[in-house]
Amino acid sequence: MKDEKVQERWIQHYSSRHQILLVGEGNFSFSASLATVFGSAHNMVATSLDSRELLEEKHPSARANLQLLEQLGCTILHQVDATAMMRDPRLDSKLFDRIVFNFPHAGFIFSESDPFQIELHSNVVKGFLINAYEMLRESGQVHITHKTAHPFSKWNIEDLAEDVGLDLAEKVVFSLYQYPGYINKRGHGSRSDETFPVGECSTFKDSTTFSSLAYGQANGQAEVNNRTILHGLKTCLEGAKGTWADELLYILWAYKTTSRVATDETPFNLVYGMEALIPIEILANSPKLMAYKEDNGGGNFEALRENLDLIEEQRDYVAMRMIAYHRRIVGYYNSRVRNKTMEEGDLVFRRSTVTNALKDDGKLRANWEEPYCIQKLVGPNTCILLTLSGETLGKT
Repeated sequence: MKDEKVQERWIQHYSSRHQILLVGEGNFSFSASLATVFGSAHNMVATSLDSRELLEEKHPSARANLQLLEQLGCTILHQVDATAMMRDPRLDSKLFDRIVFNFPHAGFIFSESDPFQIELHSNVVKGFLINAYEMLRESGQVHITHKTAHPFSKWNIEDLAEDVGLDLAEKVVFSLYQYPGYINKRGHGSRSDETFPVGECSTFKDSTTFSSLAYGQANGQAEVNNRTILHGLKTCLEGAKGTWADELLYILWAYKTTSRVATDETPFNLVYGMEALIPIEILANSPKLMAYKEDNGGGNFEALRENLDLIEEQRDYVAMRMIAYHRRIVGYYNSRVRNKTMEEGDLVFRRSTVTNALKDDGKLRANWEEPYCIQKLVGPNTCILLTLSGETLGKT
């Protein structure tokens, strides 16, 4: 009740009632700008990639901003990698209304127009978007503020967001003057504390798309469905692969009338609001069949109408079950992952999708290309590779 009595305050796209995560802060002046307008920062989590000691060394003005944020109740976290933040135990199970990354950058390794440098930037942005997607509330948005002139337009921010299941809700012109006290910083190299001209610049506001559970979503669900159907066909056909079309209808029926682990419901029920009778239930006089009466004063039709009235509520409940199931799977996977820092001379594999060199193999292609040697580390999670014969790979 106390929070409801506090007047809501806005600055551009951000409200004092939003739960806001700010990623990749430089001198924390953007966070301080929001907090000053709100009059409180209890709703904010502000993070940096650098440690506090390194941050204050690179940006002397950061100390005052950090002190202001701490006084206003902001949660401040350092050494948070935007491309792996959902695995950070300090952010575990936290969901946000707004996740903000201003001027993402992979560091100055090559010139900004170099295709390799552009790919490095794109990898950082995509890694951030993948993580942010998992940390959004249902009506939340991911905001990336980015230059839109050449060569920065080649980062293809909109396409990267679409690849991870986010839709562009709005693209708005950005100006430094919209946020009093905000001073953008380079953040890298000997000139890390210097500002830079933003020029043509926009904020990309991306949101998740929640579709009905009756349809496969674009985030890999269709591929999972296809794999299940393919497995059913292989089981039925054994050696007679040429007759798959004759068995397909039976496999699809079995798939639609079998409850899934993640939802505890059948796809048929989620679409039509009722369960289907399979043939064996008719032959065996199942309890469901025995309970049915054609002439019971319209009771059957009333029950069906009631099921249809409650179908949206049931789908919402199933959506929550799927989120909980997904988090359990992610937690189990992450608990078994062992972090390893790559060093020069290590042998590594590379995803075949990076170069698409094996595209002619279709679904049968290997996921990884054979081992390469790390010749040089050029940045976080970035390196130059050698083949085993000693040849340096091109821009990869």
